[in-house]
Amino acid sequence: MIRDVPDLCIRGVGSDPAAVELVVEPRYAAVLRFENCTGTELDNMTMGHTETGDCVGNVLDFAACRDIRLRSMDLYGCGVYGIGTEDGTGDLFVSDSTIRDCSSGTFYLSDCMGAFWFTNCTFTGSNWGGYYDGDSSQMFFVGCSFDQQESNTWYFRDDISMEDCTFMEPDQYPEYGYEEYDLPVFEPERMEQITLTPFMLSSTSWFGYAAVDPQSGDTRYLGLAAPEDTEAETAYLWLDGEGDGFFEYRGETMDFQWSCMDEETACLQGAEEALYLHLYRIKDESLWALLQYRNELIWLYPY
Repeated sequence: MIRDVPDLCIRGVGSDPAAVELVVEPRYAAVLRFENCTGTELDNMTMGHTETGDCVGNVLDFAACRDIRLRSMDLYGCGVYGIGTEDGTGDLFVSDSTIRDCSSGTFYLSDCMGAFWFTNCTFTGSNWGGYYDGDSSQMFFVGCSFDQQESNTWYFRDDISMEDCTFMEPDQYPEYGYEEYDLPVFEPERMEQITLTPFMLSSTSWFGYAAVDPQSGDTRYLGLAAPEDTEAETAYLWLDGEGDGFFEYRGETMDFQWSCMDEETACLQGAEEALYLHLYRIKDESLWALLQYRNELIWLYPY
């Protein structure tokens, strides 16, 4: 444990993080724990515990610390998490580093303050992507690579800024919390198409309610709208404020760039196909989106 030490830098010699390894055997302790430290720098090292298996200690812990910079680090299990924070820790900057093979997840960032930046980092082999409490902080991923479990955790987070990141196709999907919300009234015969603007669509999430075959009129209900005795399919649409977004349906995810073609239609342009979106409203009631997806019309409501 290192406590009350400002401006401490620990740097591995040479250019290869593998050349300097800091390893501990006690499985109940972090490899290094910092308390009430500012200006801490760790650079060009590998850190972990001696063996895989049951473990209760993280690789790095920070409590009540600010201005932390980790560069060219390789943090491996069997730390429970690669990085843990508590007690208002914030302004953590991690670059050109790897967090791998941790028994619980990449990091557990709790009681956060300030900014958390991960730049050109790789997250791989851990059993979970980790946890981030972002109520009083901001997180940024830039040029990062995510393995399977890490992708499952972070791909769908809309409260985190991501730029030029690489994900694996998620094979697990979050519970979107339908049970916390009353389903809106679905009466297509009462819906009227309304004018749409970029502002109305920017930074919005939509859940699928029903899929309609326009030829036959057959309707399949999605999510919580589906009958209880059926395995419900889900649809999810996200449009960010910068013109990007994704649509997830039937186990497939489509990334796209969106823009308003006119006052009635938004175009969601993917790599191989374009989807078209319209907005509807039941007077004085709920807002709806109608998405033309291949041979179906998908009704969605806002989250």
